[in-house]
Amino acid sequence: MVREAQDGKLPFVPGEEEFVMGVSKYGIKVTSLDQYDVLHRHALYLIVQMVCYDDGLGAGKSLLALKTTDANYEEYSLWIYQCNSLVR
Repeated sequence: MVREAQDGKLPFVPGEEEFVMGVSKYGIKVTSLDQYDVLHRHALYLIVQMVCYDDGLGAGKSLLALKTTDANYEEYSLWIYQCNSLVR
């Protein structure tokens, strides 16, 4: 992430794009709202840390920060999702 941040090439997904996030024993799958297109997959064994917290802006939205690694444990990625609701 440091390399991309220095180059100004951090990925950005507009807030207008809604998605569905499913959690299972295999990991996390992020799909389009109609659940037809898979946008991201995060295998459970590659998830290093996951933290959910209030965005602090008073809008009632939560941020889900997800730290993942590659299969060789050499590089890490940071994914941040803004959630309208959390169902437990």
